[in-house]
Amino acid sequence: MNITSKTKASLTLVSVAKALRANRRLVVSSSALALLTGVLPLAFSSPASASAYGCTTYGHSVTYKGITVKNGTWCGTINGNGQYVNYVSGNFYTHVPWDDVCNFSERSEFYDSSGHYYGYVQTATFYRCSYASDLPNIYLKRTMKKGYVLMKLVSNGGTVATVKENIS
Repeated sequence: MNITSKTKASLTLVSVAKALRANRRLVVSSSALALLTGVLPLAFSSPASASAYGCTTYGHSVTYKGITVKNGTWCGTINGNGQYVNYVSGNFYTHVPWDDVCNFSERSEFYDSSGHYYGYVQTATFYRCSYASDLPNIYLKRTMKKGYVLMKLVSNGGTVATVKENIS
């Protein structure tokens, strides 16, 4: 990797942090968290009392000034209040132009508080390769069971990354 790619990776992480602050949410992307702590979490979650947002990383590792982070980021959102879920959504991007995701969709699987699966929703598959997405919201507009949702980035039929958010 040349210095230009490393610089782009660093600038992208700064852009993510600024975008999250602009959204007035006290959430740090796992990539930014990795830069601060040197540890990559698999995913983090918070209760969907109003809305919840979480990110995780995937793909090749990128090293910049001795700190290694994964190249891809998958973020999932659940919008609602308590057990009422208005919609779920997810989007991905890569910091440098590799780890493209091909033939992708978002699948959200719902589990009750005992961990029993009870349903899913999924976007249509986008038959192309991309380094970033703007997947549509999946509107549920209904009350779900207490538990959690796993929002998955699916590519060519397999799961690339998963974010877990609680429903309470």
